[in-house]
Amino acid sequence: MSRRLVNGTRFGLLLAAYPVIIYLLLSARLAWPGALLVLGFLLWRLQRGDRGRYRALALLLVVLLLWRLFGIDTLLKMSPLFIHGSLFYLFAQSLRRTPLIERFARLDFGTQLPPGIAGYCRSLTLLWAGFFAANIAAVMWLAIHGDNHSWMLYNGLIIYLLVGALLLGEYLWRRIAFPGVEFPPLAASIRSMIANGHMIREQARHDTA
Repeated sequence: MSRRLVNGTRFGLLLAAYPVIIYLLLSARLAWPGALLVLGFLLWRLQRGDRGRYRALALLLVVLLLWRLFGIDTLLKMSPLFIHGSLFYLFAQSLRRTPLIERFARLDFGTQLPPGIAGYCRSLTLLWAGFFAANIAAVMWLAIHGDNHSWMLYNGLIIYLLVGALLLGEYLWRRIAFPGVEFPPLAASIRSMIANGHMIREQARHDTA
């Protein structure tokens, strides 16, 4: 197993575990340490780059405003917004140049894509951008109006079932829409996304910078 695949798998497991960790912190009335930890990590990530300080300052102001409006528990439950917001931005911004899904497709097919695949990848990238936009709205609503259990159930289980359903449904649909194209197995595609996700993300950010 390649190092990139191992690192991607570890990151995925961390993403899967963090809603449970936040739920336990909320149940133990330890929202403040959790919020400070999340904020510190985000500030550390945002400080990289030429405009890192300005992004970090903007985030700090937004966090302070949300804390004053909704309280520390709700603020901590809003932390998935940064994940879904980042993914929405990444998919949506890539539509200006090379759609994100097309970059993954080129890992399988090379520089010459089969006829119709480029347009399909653009539509699929738009679909994923809409998916993450809907998740932003759902997470915001649950953070403000939902109880801790409902919040954890959605962010720790339902969201991953929805992602799995979308991946499986798209895979079945592409085989119907392009019967003459030989696609790699779904498991191989998922392994490729995990192993090459960081590289593709950095390429997309470089192109839109």
